[in-house]
Amino acid sequence: MRVEIRQGTLDDVNWMKGELLKFSDFYGTKIKLFDDLNDAEQTAGIEHFITNHVVFIAWRGNDRVGLISGYISPHPYNKKIRLLTESFWWVTPEHRNSRAGLLLLDKFTK
Repeated sequence: MRVEIRQGTLDDVNWMKGELLKFSDFYGTKIKLFDDLNDAEQTAGIEHFITNHVVFIAWRGNDRVGLISGYISPHPYNKKIRLLTESFWWVTPEHRNSRAGLLLLDKFTK
């Protein structure tokens, strides 16, 4: 089955919240990036990225298998230059041997 990449939508928010919780647990940092599925501020942050920045979702068959997100901002030394900074990049463990991660990164950099 082929992996396809599409723009994230607000319909992806609940799935993304669950995956970002797994992402946070996987990296085990002292302060978690995402820690509460019911936190309205964290949900609003995801929605903000979807509507104002960059979010791509990887699909395989009928399942979402990964995501990448970043934000666009002016360069701190030259405002004429726009930067795209990755904020998270995650492929579900069972799909890590697929092309999902590479396809997400390729779409992100384009």
